[in-house]
Amino acid sequence: MQSDPGGRSDLAADADTTLSADWSIDGPALIDTGPLAVDEADLMAWLSSQFQTYPGCAAVSVERVFRLNAPDSHGCNWSRTLFLDSGGASPLDYAPAYAAIVDEARKAFNLKPSAGADATLA
Repeated sequence: MQSDPGGRSDLAADADTTLSADWSIDGPALIDTGPLAVDEADLMAWLSSQFQTYPGCAAVSVERVFRLNAPDSHGCNWSRTLFLDSGGASPLDYAPAYAAIVDEARKAFNLKPSAGADATLA
């Protein structure tokens, strides 16, 4: 299996991986169409799958994302801060991937309004 300069394996290029019936991951295509509104669980699954494409990160998973009260200056409604389960992976393995994954995801996804939330505030 080959890796790109950022250390990701060929699994990162698999555009046919579907996380739910409503959307699939294919990085650049999502970014080109603007942010896609997704559920928190789908966002965490996508983020986890991206971490797992990096060497030494097969067990890393995202346990929580943090919704912002209002979209930030980039129009994203969730924070760069993630709660990770390292699954025993070394920070030396997952830390280099963190910024790249979060930056890509924040351009591609926004969280759907939460149940019971006033949609005009989200």
